[in-house]
Amino acid sequence: MRRFIFRLFNAFRPQMAEDDLAREIDVHLALLEDVAGLIAGKTLCAFGDAAATPALTTLKHFRGEYEAHVREGRCTVPAPWRRRHAVPASSH
Repeated sequence: MRRFIFRLFNAFRPQMAEDDLAREIDVHLALLEDVAGLIAGKTLCAFGDAAATPALTTLKHFRGEYEAHVREGRCTVPAPWRRRHAVPASSH
């Protein structure tokens, strides 16, 4: 599931017009939701639920963050542990 999500979000084209991008985001998030819904509770292996549940839950509660992440090309939620600029490895 993680690989599917990664491929899905890499399918977006940053040079798209805003209307086209919004439509693509809606289509791709609906696809993600559909695929996760087809997996959750329908596999013999518990790993199916373990893979699908986080996608379904985060889409339900944080859909706007998915959309912002695609538009910005990065995580837009501020966090004290996340820095805007990478720290060079030699500075440790």
